[in-house]
Amino acid sequence: MECDDHNIIFVKRLNAAGNYYIKKQCLTCGQYQSGGAKIKDIGGKEKLMLLPDWDQEAYDFWLSIYFEELDEKRDERHEEQQKVFKEQQKEKKQEWYKEANEYYNSERWKLKREFVLKRDNYICQACLCKKANQVHHLTYKHWKCEPLFELTSVCKQCHDKITRLDNVQVN
Repeated sequence: MECDDHNIIFVKRLNAAGNYYIKKQCLTCGQYQSGGAKIKDIGGKEKLMLLPDWDQEAYDFWLSIYFEELDEKRDERHEEQQKVFKEQQKEKKQEWYKEANEYYNSERWKLKREFVLKRDNYICQACLCKKANQVHHLTYKHWKCEPLFELTSVCKQCHDKITRLDNVQVN
């Protein structure tokens, strides 16, 4: 917090040992200025006791506002970082979908897909009841270079169900 009318004065503050020392404190907001002062700055020892006392309540109030403002700034920075992160995630997801779409339309994928469907006799390996018309990645560890044992034939209903389950576990 920065007050509009800093009115800095010398004040005396009692330390734990019972000795006074000189500080500079703003009468308006209670903030103190770092760095102490020397006796000569106030005109000698005899002037020390004429100084007003340190205002602890004003200082505590200033501190509370100061930390409140810090918290607000931290929250604003966090919100901005979250926005940037979400935007980056969105961009990465869009890039992945574009790349995946290109791969799934490639001849290489079409051949792998056909091999897997034939290997599994066009039977869904999830329910073993329905005709398989899709191929599911068991892992994306070797994506685009996947060995055939990482792929399995599934029907659309089972594939949708597996995808939903995978998304629940990821999120």
